[in-house]
Amino acid sequence: METKIKSTQRIIGLDCHPDVFTATCLEGLNPHTAKIRWVHDQQQVSNLEKWAKKYLLKTDTIALEASGNSFQVVRRFEKMGYKAIVLESQQVGKISNAYCSNDKICATKIARGYLTGLSKEVWKPDATTQERRDLFACYQKSVSTSTRMKCRIRSYLSNNCIRLKAGTRLTTKATLANILKMKDWNTTAKYIIEEYFVELWMAEERRNKLKAIMAQAVLDEPKLRQLLRLMGVKHIIAYAIGAIIGDISRFKTAKN
Repeated sequence: METKIKSTQRIIGLDCHPDVFTATCLEGLNPHTAKIRWVHDQQQVSNLEKWAKKYLLKTDTIALEASGNSFQVVRRFEKMGYKAIVLESQQVGKISNAYCSNDKICATKIARGYLTGLSKEVWKPDATTQERRDLFACYQKSVSTSTRMKCRIRSYLSNNCIRLKAGTRLTTKATLANILKMKDWNTTAKYIIEEYFVELWMAEERRNKLKAIMAQAVLDEPKLRQLLRLMGVKHIIAYAIGAIIGDISRFKTAKN
């Protein structure tokens, strides 16, 4: 949805990193005429609540660009009773380039981007949805690591003129034992191959544990469990849909 500026108000643009943040206070109706009231640079995130109580008003609107910790920061502001929103990063970037090419502070660009009224506000996931997203991200990483190690093993063997039979499973210890017998490997080569397999097995172990956690979560949640009735949807896809969409009741109509 697009933001609407109805009257003159203070907009706090916040550029937040894991340990520090920069905040800019703008006051005005549009990005061209809004005045910078103050800029607080390199503030400690650990002191966010203390800083907010000292410098912010309850009528302020705090705008952040979507990033790794933006949702967590918003929750901290909301807990204190402030209005905080997350703006789509791609749109903010375009607006920043169009309106704020001379601004040096990213926080100021975010605030001016909000004042254009064109920035799309990102839905803030609830705690459960955020947890599901984080878990699914871990699963995707384990899949990526597993795939990468399989390719690396096959590439290393190919470089040594060895091609495995089609359908060979690299996740078994028997496969490693057979590979070590295929050639008179020296000590270093054996170590490299074994390390590749150990990393692959660790990724597969993490992958299986995460699959089990997701499967249990789907069984425990009736709405996710209903998705299993759809052809081609198993527990991983069902869990992913829940993680991406979140609370389906937030959509007013099916078209949304």
